[in-house]
Amino acid sequence: IFIISCKTTTKPIIYDKTNEKVDKEVELIRYLINNRNFEEAENQIENNLRLFPDNIDLLHMKAWLYLTQNKLEESEELFNKIIKSKDKNPLALAGLARINRIKGNKDKAIEFINRGILLQPMHSILWFEKGLIEYESKDYKRAYSDFNKSYMLDNKTYDAYFFKYITGLKMGRELDEMKYIWEDLMEKKIALSWYYQHHAAVLFERNQLDFALKIIDDGLNVFPDDSYLLNYSAFLLYEKFIINKDEELIKKAKENILKCLENSDEMSPNFVDTYLLIIEKTEDKSVLKKELDKYYMIYPNSEIILKWIKKIK
Repeated sequence: IFIISCKTTTKPIIYDKTNEKVDKEVELIRYLINNRNFEEAENQIENNLRLFPDNIDLLHMKAWLYLTQNKLEESEELFNKIIKSKDKNPLALAGLARINRIKGNKDKAIEFINRGILLQPMHSILWFEKGLIEYESKDYKRAYSDFNKSYMLDNKTYDAYFFKYITGLKMGRELDEMKYIWEDLMEKKIALSWYYQHHAAVLFERNQLDFALKIIDDGLNVFPDDSYLLNYSAFLLYEKFIINKDEELIKKAKENILKCLENSDEMSPNFVDTYLLIIEKTEDKSVLKKELDKYYMIYPNSEIILKWIKKIK
Protein backbone atom coordinates (compact mmCIF):
# COMPACT_ATOMS: atom_id res chain seq x y z
CA ILE A 1 0.00 0.00 0.00
CA PHE A 2 1.85 3.01 -1.22
CA ILE A 3 0.02 5.70 0.92
CA ILE A 4 0.98 3.90 4.22
CA SER A 5 4.59 3.66 3.26
CA CYS A 6 5.14 7.29 4.01
CA LYS A 7 1.98 9.15 4.84
CA THR A 8 -0.02 9.08 8.02
CA THR A 9 -2.07 11.20 10.37
CA THR A 10 -1.30 8.89 13.27
CA LYS A 11 0.30 10.96 16.00
CA PRO A 12 3.41 9.83 17.84
CA ILE A 13 2.60 9.84 21.55
CA ILE A 14 4.91 11.87 23.74
CA TYR A 15 6.56 10.36 26.80
CA ASP A 16 8.81 13.03 28.29
CA LYS A 17 6.64 15.77 29.80
CA THR A 18 9.30 17.46 31.89
CA ASN A 19 9.95 20.45 29.68
CA GLU A 20 7.04 22.67 28.72
CA LYS A 21 8.99 24.40 25.95
CA VAL A 22 9.86 21.09 24.30
CA ASP A 23 6.24 19.96 24.58
CA LYS A 24 5.06 23.00 22.63
CA GLU A 25 7.79 22.62 20.03
CA VAL A 26 6.95 18.95 19.54
CA GLU A 27 3.28 19.82 18.97
CA LEU A 28 4.32 22.34 16.31
CA ILE A 29 6.64 19.80 14.64
CA ARG A 30 3.90 17.17 14.67
CA TYR A 31 1.54 19.63 12.99
CA LEU A 32 4.14 20.46 10.32
CA ILE A 33 4.81 16.78 9.59
CA ASN A 34 1.12 15.90 9.35
CA ASN A 35 0.68 18.77 6.89
CA ARG A 36 3.73 17.63 4.89
CA ASN A 37 5.68 20.83 5.57
CA PHE A 38 8.83 18.74 5.85
CA GLU A 39 11.43 21.45 5.35
CA GLU A 40 10.10 23.62 8.15
CA ALA A 41 9.62 20.57 10.40
CA GLU A 42 13.26 19.61 9.88
CA ASN A 43 14.40 23.15 10.67
CA GLN A 44 12.39 23.16 13.91
CA ILE A 45 13.73 19.76 14.93
CA GLU A 46 17.36 20.70 14.33
CA ASN A 47 17.01 24.03 16.12
CA ASN A 48 15.57 22.32 19.19
CA LEU A 49 18.06 19.46 19.15
CA ARG A 50 20.86 22.02 19.48
CA LEU A 51 19.33 22.97 22.83
CA PHE A 52 18.12 19.50 23.87
CA PRO A 53 20.33 16.98 22.00
CA ASP A 54 19.19 13.93 23.97
CA ASN A 55 15.47 14.67 24.19
CA ILE A 56 13.60 11.48 23.29
CA ASP A 57 10.54 13.35 21.99
CA LEU A 58 12.60 15.37 19.52
CA LEU A 59 14.55 12.31 18.40
CA HIS A 60 11.29 10.47 17.87
CA MET A 61 9.96 13.39 15.80
CA LYS A 62 13.11 13.27 13.69
CA ALA A 63 12.73 9.52 13.13
CA TRP A 64 9.06 10.04 12.32
CA LEU A 65 9.96 12.76 9.82
CA TYR A 66 12.44 10.44 8.09
CA LEU A 67 9.82 7.69 7.94
CA THR A 68 7.18 10.05 6.53
CA GLN A 69 9.67 11.04 3.81
CA ASN A 70 10.41 7.35 3.13
CA LYS A 71 14.03 7.76 4.26
CA LEU A 72 13.98 4.29 5.71
CA GLU A 73 17.65 3.77 6.56
CA GLU A 74 17.93 7.07 8.44
CA SER A 75 14.67 6.41 10.27
CA GLU A 76 15.67 2.87 11.23
CA GLU A 77 19.03 4.02 12.59
CA LEU A 78 17.38 6.66 14.76
CA PHE A 79 14.62 4.38 16.06
CA ASN A 80 17.30 1.88 17.09
CA LYS A 81 19.16 4.67 18.89
CA ILE A 82 15.96 5.59 20.76
CA ILE A 83 15.42 1.98 21.83
CA LYS A 84 18.98 1.74 23.14
CA SER A 85 18.60 4.92 25.18
CA LYS A 86 15.08 4.11 26.38
CA ASP A 87 14.47 0.41 26.00
CA LYS A 88 10.75 0.42 26.84
CA ASN A 89 9.64 2.44 23.84
CA PRO A 90 6.77 0.74 21.99
CA LEU A 91 6.40 3.64 19.56
CA ALA A 92 9.94 3.18 18.31
CA LEU A 93 9.15 -0.52 17.94
CA ALA A 94 6.06 0.45 15.92
CA GLY A 95 8.27 2.60 13.71
CA LEU A 96 10.65 -0.31 13.15
CA ALA A 97 7.67 -2.54 12.38
CA ARG A 98 6.51 -0.11 9.73
CA ILE A 99 9.95 0.12 8.16
CA ASN A 100 10.23 -3.66 7.94
CA ARG A 101 6.72 -3.96 6.52
CA ILE A 102 7.61 -1.47 3.79
CA LYS A 103 10.79 -3.42 3.06
CA GLY A 104 8.80 -6.64 2.80
CA ASN A 105 10.17 -8.16 6.00
CA LYS A 106 6.78 -9.24 7.31
CA ASP A 107 8.02 -11.65 10.00
CA LYS A 108 10.39 -9.08 11.45
CA ALA A 109 7.64 -6.44 11.39
CA ILE A 110 5.36 -8.77 13.35
CA GLU A 111 8.16 -9.41 15.85
CA PHE A 112 8.50 -5.69 16.56
CA ILE A 113 4.72 -5.30 16.89
CA ASN A 114 4.48 -8.17 19.36
CA ARG A 115 7.32 -6.71 21.43
CA GLY A 116 5.53 -3.37 21.53
CA ILE A 117 2.16 -4.84 22.48
CA LEU A 118 3.81 -6.88 25.22
CA LEU A 119 5.25 -3.65 26.67
CA GLN A 120 2.19 -1.44 26.32
CA PRO A 121 -0.89 -3.14 24.87
CA MET A 122 -3.04 -0.02 25.01
CA HIS A 123 -1.17 2.04 22.38
CA SER A 124 -3.36 2.56 19.32
CA ILE A 125 -0.51 2.84 16.82
CA LEU A 126 0.66 -0.69 17.59
CA TRP A 127 -2.74 -2.12 16.73
CA PHE A 128 -2.89 0.07 13.64
CA GLU A 129 0.45 -1.29 12.43
CA LYS A 130 -0.71 -4.83 13.20
CA GLY A 131 -3.85 -4.18 11.18
CA LEU A 132 -1.82 -2.94 8.21
CA ILE A 133 0.23 -6.14 8.14
CA GLU A 134 -2.95 -8.22 8.14
CA TYR A 135 -4.60 -5.98 5.55
CA GLU A 136 -1.69 -6.44 3.17
CA SER A 137 -1.92 -10.20 3.79
CA LYS A 138 -5.66 -10.01 2.90
CA ASP A 139 -6.59 -11.23 6.36
CA TYR A 140 -9.38 -8.68 6.41
CA LYS A 141 -11.31 -10.06 9.38
CA ARG A 142 -8.35 -9.66 11.75
CA ALA A 143 -7.32 -6.38 10.15
CA TYR A 144 -10.82 -4.97 10.70
CA SER A 145 -10.70 -5.96 14.36
CA ASP A 146 -7.28 -4.36 14.86
CA PHE A 147 -8.20 -1.12 13.09
CA ASN A 148 -11.33 -0.93 15.22
CA LYS A 149 -9.32 -1.50 18.40
CA SER A 150 -6.78 1.14 17.36
CA TYR A 151 -9.53 3.70 16.84
CA MET A 152 -11.28 2.77 20.07
CA LEU A 153 -8.04 3.34 21.99
CA ASP A 154 -7.51 6.75 20.36
CA ASN A 155 -10.33 8.34 18.38
CA LYS A 156 -7.84 10.72 16.77
CA THR A 157 -6.21 7.81 14.93
CA TYR A 158 -8.06 8.69 11.73
CA ASP A 159 -5.94 6.42 9.55
CA ALA A 160 -7.21 3.43 11.55
CA TYR A 161 -10.77 4.75 11.28
CA PHE A 162 -10.43 5.05 7.49
CA PHE A 163 -8.86 1.61 7.15
CA LYS A 164 -11.67 0.14 9.23
CA TYR A 165 -14.00 1.55 6.58
CA ILE A 166 -12.26 0.22 3.48
CA THR A 167 -11.51 -3.10 5.18
CA GLY A 168 -15.22 -3.48 5.84
CA LEU A 169 -15.86 -2.87 2.15
CA LYS A 170 -13.14 -5.40 1.26
CA MET A 171 -14.96 -7.92 3.45
CA GLY A 172 -18.08 -7.43 1.35
CA ARG A 173 -20.08 -5.37 3.79
CA GLU A 174 -22.80 -3.21 2.29
CA LEU A 175 -21.91 0.40 1.61
CA ASP A 176 -24.98 1.60 3.51
CA GLU A 177 -23.69 -0.24 6.58
CA MET A 178 -20.25 1.39 6.44
CA LYS A 179 -20.74 4.78 4.80
CA TYR A 180 -21.21 6.60 8.14
CA ILE A 181 -17.42 6.41 8.59
CA TRP A 182 -16.69 8.15 5.29
CA GLU A 183 -19.38 10.73 5.99
CA ASP A 184 -17.86 11.36 9.41
CA LEU A 185 -14.38 11.83 7.90
CA MET A 186 -15.83 14.26 5.36
CA GLU A 187 -17.66 16.19 8.05
CA LYS A 188 -14.48 16.47 10.13
CA LYS A 189 -12.58 17.58 6.98
CA ILE A 190 -9.51 15.56 7.89
CA ALA A 191 -9.37 13.17 4.90
CA LEU A 192 -5.96 13.11 3.23
CA SER A 193 -5.60 12.82 -0.54
CA TRP A 194 -4.76 9.13 -0.42
CA TYR A 195 -8.03 8.41 1.43
CA TYR A 196 -9.90 9.37 -1.74
CA GLN A 197 -7.70 7.22 -3.94
CA HIS A 198 -7.92 4.11 -1.76
CA HIS A 199 -11.66 4.59 -1.36
CA ALA A 200 -12.11 4.86 -5.14
CA ALA A 201 -9.89 1.82 -5.73
CA VAL A 202 -12.03 -0.35 -3.46
CA LEU A 203 -15.20 0.91 -5.14
CA PHE A 204 -13.70 0.11 -8.56
CA GLU A 205 -12.94 -3.43 -7.33
CA ARG A 206 -16.63 -3.68 -6.39
CA ASN A 207 -17.65 -2.64 -9.94
CA GLN A 208 -18.91 0.75 -8.78
CA LEU A 209 -17.09 2.77 -11.43
CA ASP A 210 -19.34 5.84 -11.38
CA PHE A 211 -19.17 6.11 -7.60
CA ALA A 212 -15.39 5.68 -7.75
CA LEU A 213 -15.18 8.56 -10.23
CA LYS A 214 -17.30 10.73 -7.95
CA ILE A 215 -14.97 10.06 -5.01
CA ILE A 216 -11.93 10.95 -7.11
CA ASP A 217 -13.65 14.14 -8.32
CA ASP A 218 -14.40 15.03 -4.70
CA GLY A 219 -10.73 14.49 -3.88
CA LEU A 220 -9.58 16.67 -6.78
CA ASN A 221 -11.87 19.45 -5.57
CA VAL A 222 -9.83 19.47 -2.35
CA PHE A 223 -6.42 18.49 -3.80
CA PRO A 224 -6.53 19.70 -7.43
CA ASP A 225 -2.83 19.13 -8.10
CA ASP A 226 -2.35 15.79 -6.39
CA SER A 227 -0.52 13.55 -8.86
CA TYR A 228 -1.95 10.28 -7.56
CA LEU A 229 -5.53 11.54 -7.76
CA LEU A 230 -4.95 12.92 -11.26
CA ASN A 231 -3.47 9.61 -12.36
CA TYR A 232 -6.30 7.55 -10.90
CA SER A 233 -8.91 9.91 -12.33
CA ALA A 234 -7.32 9.44 -15.77
CA PHE A 235 -7.35 5.66 -15.33
CA LEU A 236 -11.02 5.54 -14.28
CA LEU A 237 -12.04 7.85 -17.14
CA TYR A 238 -10.15 5.54 -19.50
CA GLU A 239 -12.02 2.54 -18.06
CA LYS A 240 -15.35 4.29 -18.56
CA PHE A 241 -14.36 5.22 -22.14
CA ILE A 242 -13.70 1.55 -22.87
CA ILE A 243 -17.31 0.84 -21.87
CA ASN A 244 -19.22 3.61 -23.67
CA LYS A 245 -16.72 5.15 -26.17
CA ASP A 246 -17.57 8.72 -25.15
CA GLU A 247 -14.76 10.82 -26.66
CA GLU A 248 -15.13 13.49 -23.96
CA LEU A 249 -14.06 10.92 -21.38
CA ILE A 250 -10.80 10.02 -23.09
CA LYS A 251 -10.15 13.73 -23.74
CA LYS A 252 -10.53 14.51 -20.04
CA ALA A 253 -8.42 11.46 -19.15
CA LYS A 254 -5.61 12.77 -21.34
CA GLU A 255 -5.81 16.23 -19.79
CA ASN A 256 -5.54 14.79 -16.29
CA ILE A 257 -2.64 12.46 -17.00
CA LEU A 258 -0.70 15.22 -18.76
CA LYS A 259 -1.23 17.48 -15.76
CA CYS A 260 -0.07 14.62 -13.54
CA LEU A 261 3.10 14.07 -15.56
CA GLU A 262 3.90 17.77 -15.88
CA ASN A 263 3.39 18.73 -12.23
CA SER A 264 4.41 15.62 -10.32
CA ASP A 265 7.24 15.83 -7.80
CA GLU A 266 7.03 12.05 -7.35
CA MET A 267 7.14 10.55 -10.83
CA SER A 268 6.17 6.92 -11.13
CA PRO A 269 6.10 4.31 -13.92
CA ASN A 270 2.47 3.79 -12.91
CA PHE A 271 1.69 7.30 -14.15
CA VAL A 272 3.43 6.48 -17.42
CA ASP A 273 1.41 3.27 -17.71
CA THR A 274 -1.84 5.24 -17.55
CA TYR A 275 -0.48 7.76 -20.05
CA LEU A 276 0.49 5.04 -22.52
CA LEU A 277 -2.93 3.38 -22.22
CA ILE A 278 -4.53 6.67 -23.20
CA ILE A 279 -2.03 7.40 -25.98
CA GLU A 280 -2.72 3.95 -27.39
CA LYS A 281 -6.39 4.93 -27.78
CA THR A 282 -5.89 8.50 -29.04
CA GLU A 283 -2.75 8.50 -31.18
CA ASP A 284 -1.17 6.34 -33.86
CA LYS A 285 1.44 3.71 -33.10
CA SER A 286 4.39 5.97 -34.02
CA VAL A 287 3.44 8.44 -31.27
CA LEU A 288 3.08 5.60 -28.78
CA LYS A 289 6.51 4.26 -29.71
CA LYS A 290 8.10 7.71 -29.43
CA GLU A 291 6.64 8.26 -25.97
CA LEU A 292 7.61 4.77 -24.87
CA ASP A 293 11.21 5.33 -26.01
CA LYS A 294 11.33 8.55 -23.99
CA TYR A 295 10.17 6.88 -20.79
CA TYR A 296 12.35 3.83 -21.32
CA MET A 297 15.34 6.19 -21.01
CA ILE A 298 13.99 7.31 -17.62
CA TYR A 299 12.89 3.89 -16.32
CA PRO A 300 15.05 1.29 -18.13
CA ASN A 301 14.46 -1.37 -15.46
CA SER A 302 10.75 -0.85 -14.89
CA GLU A 303 8.67 -3.99 -15.40
CA ILE A 304 5.80 -1.77 -16.52
CA ILE A 305 7.85 -0.14 -19.26
CA LEU A 306 9.43 -3.43 -20.34
CA LYS A 307 5.94 -4.94 -20.62
CA TRP A 308 4.93 -2.09 -22.95
CA ILE A 309 8.02 -2.62 -25.10
CA LYS A 310 7.15 -6.29 -25.47
CA LYS A 311 3.53 -5.39 -26.22
CA ILE A 312 4.15 -3.06 -29.17
CA LYS A 313 6.88 -5.09 -30.87
